[in-house]
Amino acid sequence: MKLFKTSILVTFVTFLLLVLLETIFYFGRIYLNKPNVGFLINFNKSVTTRIKDNCQRMKTHPILNYIHFHNSKCKVFGSSKYDEYFIWYKKNEISKNKKKLLILTSGGSTTDGFYQHISNGYTWPYYLQKICEKEFNCQVINGGTGGYSTTQELLKLITYNHLVPKIDYVISLNGINDIRTSRRTSGKNFKLHPYLTKVQYEMLQEQIWVNQHKENIKIFPNILSFVNYTKFHNKNLNKFDLFDKKKNNKKEKDKLIMDLNNYSIVWQKNINLMYGVSNSINSIFFSFLQPTMGLDYVNFNKNLSTKDVEMYENYKNTKLNLETNAFYKILRNKCQQIEFCIDISHTAAPGENLFKDPRHHNSKGNLVIAKEIFDKIKKNEELKN
Repeated sequence: MKLFKTSILVTFVTFLLLVLLETIFYFGRIYLNKPNVGFLINFNKSVTTRIKDNCQRMKTHPILNYIHFHNSKCKVFGSSKYDEYFIWYKKNEISKNKKKLLILTSGGSTTDGFYQHISNGYTWPYYLQKICEKEFNCQVINGGTGGYSTTQELLKLITYNHLVPKIDYVISLNGINDIRTSRRTSGKNFKLHPYLTKVQYEMLQEQIWVNQHKENIKIFPNILSFVNYTKFHNKNLNKFDLFDKKKNNKKEKDKLIMDLNNYSIVWQKNINLMYGVSNSINSIFFSFLQPTMGLDYVNFNKNLSTKDVEMYENYKNTKLNLETNAFYKILRNKCQQIEFCIDISHTAAPGENLFKDPRHHNSKGNLVIAKEIFDKIKKNEELKN
């Protein structure tokens, strides 16, 4: 009986200590202006919503980190068929007088045709199909997946190019996702494992399998957040005050630029390797540096009374945008030196209501992007002839 009472007391005291720590970390996150992860229990409503959505749900993949897990229940706008890796868009009747072209598109959420919640399925690959088939017997196959960087694009091209027929063009729209965020390894982990994401790194270190399509209820989420911070967090990419001109932080700024340079080296290697893989399967490869909101060098009318301009004003001084500008400065310089790299980051600028959010264009913006990409393909075809 005494042992039972002691066990109850120890359990109760331990619980109180955990609640105390959870409370301290909870208010610590508020003080540091960190996103709210809940208190005591986090039901991960945003994650649960994605898991229940057949068009957004993902499952773990050992090479690509994750792939779509739709159970053939996602209504992909404009598609004739799809699997876990690619979407075939519907095409008009074939004309014998037109040249056949098969185009494979690659990228992240700005390309992903399963993501019906961003532009209602009116992606730039969808529009590319409609534009291209007016002049060619065109078939666009969309291989974009939300969250993919050029690392996953490269690995997917290597691993699954056999699932599609002879490809004439491989088109990658990239840039933003090559900045290392919380979902990707960074810092020392990145230097050792640049091709592993955070989940893959965790599986490697812990020798466990992580199911990314399961609902994940977290107990004491603030404590868990702190533990994850100490294990995986890259301090250098999460210091918003690095960009505060009033502070003497040259050393920290230099460290950030060094990290961004390292990420750009991997980006450059990836697109070079995609170019090489494309050549090996007799395909032409183009890498397009994608447009996004908030780039300092992009000119547009900031006096317009549109949602785009309002969104821009709220976004331009955020940490993410400042990092993106620093990263794009490096990528643009590299892109200019690469023959198959085309900088279209100035395209579909804000102002004319072309954006869904600062990272994603709406259907109108995607149409502009598709036209830019098709112009390059058409000019290349004219040069070949």
